[in-house]
Amino acid sequence: MIDNFCNELNENFDIRKSMIKLFNSREYHELKLYYNSKSIFDILGIMRNENVHSNFLAWLLDPSEYHGLNYYTIKKFLEMLIMALFDCKYSKENEKIFPEYLVDYIITGNYEVLNVEIEREKVIENNKRIDIYIDVTIKIYDEEEMVKNLKIILENKVYSKEHSEQTLQYYKWAKKKFNGLSELIFVYLTPISNNELYDLNEQQCKCKEYIQVNYQYIVDYLLEPCRMQQLPTEAQSLINNYFRCLSYPSLDEKTMKQGGIVMAINDKERKLLLDFWEGNKPLLLAMLNVLKDDDNINKEEKENIDNMINTIYTKSGKDYSKCLFKGKKYAKSRVVWEVLNEYINTKKMTFEQLKNDFKDEIQGSSGVVQSVEYVKNKDPRRFYMKPSEILTTSDNIKIAVCNQWGVENIDRFIKVANSLGLEVTRVETNN
Repeated sequence: MIDNFCNELNENFDIRKSMIKLFNSREYHELKLYYNSKSIFDILGIMRNENVHSNFLAWLLDPSEYHGLNYYTIKKFLEMLIMALFDCKYSKENEKIFPEYLVDYIITGNYEVLNVEIEREKVIENNKRIDIYIDVTIKIYDEEEMVKNLKIILENKVYSKEHSEQTLQYYKWAKKKFNGLSELIFVYLTPISNNELYDLNEQQCKCKEYIQVNYQYIVDYLLEPCRMQQLPTEAQSLINNYFRCLSYPSLDEKTMKQGGIVMAINDKERKLLLDFWEGNKPLLLAMLNVLKDDDNINKEEKENIDNMINTIYTKSGKDYSKCLFKGKKYAKSRVVWEVLNEYINTKKMTFEQLKNDFKDEIQGSSGVVQSVEYVKNKDPRRFYMKPSEILTTSDNIKIAVCNQWGVENIDRFIKVANSLGLEVTRVETNN
């Protein structure tokens, strides 16, 4: 089937003509210019050096450095951690890894940073070294002003894996030294992809009290906002170089085995690459099809290429299918709301019963339904939250239905709904 798909594409275009178009496209020239311009990190041969990345982050988060961002970066860093908790499946198992009472203050900005101190390679007992140690003092504005101290311990991993139970040792040290005196926040930074991060059932570090984030979060929630600020020329140049360092493909054997070819990518590059793909898809697919039959390509690489083609094939056309429920057609996300509304009203379900019948893993990281109070403190954009869309269970708990549904998870939902006597079917449509 995959071969037929690629062969059909090959028959419908002239390869030589497509190559000329590719080499003259705006996206090609912009990408070539960008990727031919090496960052200072690459020139020095240190773009995947763990210490270099930790040094850059420590520099960026330090308000006393010459970037002129003062406390802006630590505020964005805290927001980034909260976003990770909103998005990642593992956080549902341990909601205490970030001080819950601080979340709303940080989101609304209703607080003031009084002081930030950054320390690299902080030495603790048994000569262990914390990658980045951050001491933050904030003032919260409420009915009464409160001053709070945060101790943030960040462990950064680029190539290496955790050894000697580092995260557990840092956690035990901090709990012993600061428990009751400071709020403790532990961060585990790795270069895995967003999809991998979202789907983690538990953090990859030994200690499960850490908030795991990736470098894409650093780009999206820290670097991109910083780049939009008024910066000194030197700081702007360094941040731009760091962007290229993260996105420049590293093709050495060690990097490829670790899966860290690209660590993160910024918005401009993402748009350019997507436009480049859409404009040259037939040619690029033909190239992949040739490569997978090349005798010079080893078996593992051929399998990877075949998997890429398979993924492209299954996702190449936009899915316009709808769902039929009680004689009406609904979009995939909307049918979930309709089914649950029917189920609650006819079966008089309690919240616990509903959660038991429609388990979180059916949807994925957000869950099928959550209480409104829970959603307000997480990410309301992922749920139907208009007053008319809020449902109430038989035990008077107001709930919100998730609106994040695609081809894969809607099929899981339909299977469960049908097993409960709620007849839902997928129907194809042209629009």
